[in-house]
Amino acid sequence: RKILSPIIDRNESAQMADNIMEEFNRIKRESSYWKSLFVFASSRSNETSNAGSSGSEFTEALKKAFGETLTDQGTMAEWVSKTKRYTVGHHPVERFSPSDIANEKLAR
Repeated sequence: RKILSPIIDRNESAQMADNIMEEFNRIKRESSYWKSLFVFASSRSNETSNAGSSGSEFTEALKKAFGETLTDQGTMAEWVSKTKRYTVGHHPVERFSPSDIANEKLAR
C-alpha cells in the first residue's frame, strides 16, 4: 500500500494518475485477476471541494454527467468529458488502462 502526498498542481495530479497506472500495469502482468482500471482524480490539494449536503461540485458533476451519458448510451470517455465540463473550480484528471476501455459504453 502506498501513501500519496497531497497534489499541489495539475502536473502532480497527472503524475499521480500515471504512477497508479504504471503500478497497475506491473501488477496486471503478474496476475490474471486485474484486467482494467479507471482512475479519475477530482482536484488539486489546494482546491476547496465546495461540498454541500449532496456532495462536492465534482460529485454533482460526476452524477449529472453519468445520467446524461447513460441516457445517451455514451462511452466512458464521454462521461469523463462531460464531468470535466460540468466541474467548476476543480481540475479532474483521468487515466484508462487499457486505453480502449474509454470507448466502452456505460452500463447500469
